[in-house]
Amino acid sequence: LKKLAEEAPGAFVVLSGALGNRLDHTMSAVCSLAASPLNGCMADEQECVFFLHGSSTLSLSLSKHPKAISLLSISEECHGVSIEGVYWPLHGVILKHSFPYAISNELAQGEKNCRISLSEGDLAIYVYWE
Repeated sequence: LKKLAEEAPGAFVVLSGALGNRLDHTMSAVCSLAASPLNGCMADEQECVFFLHGSSTLSLSLSKHPKAISLLSISEECHGVSIEGVYWPLHGVILKHSFPYAISNELAQGEKNCRISLSEGDLAIYVYWE
């Protein structure tokens, strides 16, 4: 990932097959992508993790209603975190790595889209389907 970041700054990386039954392998992949300067995601048939760094926005258009959408601060703190189109929206909040409260959110009734924005920090967006 470090070499890719140097060769293609601003690239979006998709890792498949990196989420699985072994927590140590999954955490290693999560930490590697989260620590890189690249925006990207890890995905399989049931879950997906997107990573945002610095001032970033992610718009999701979901054809299947997810069971959960969670926001997790990878850095010590994430500032200016907002999420729209969900049952429990957030507007410009601070998320702390040590207090992960923005988990298990859901799309609002009738919604198929949500938008997540970040002003500062490193943020993981986890989406889970049953």
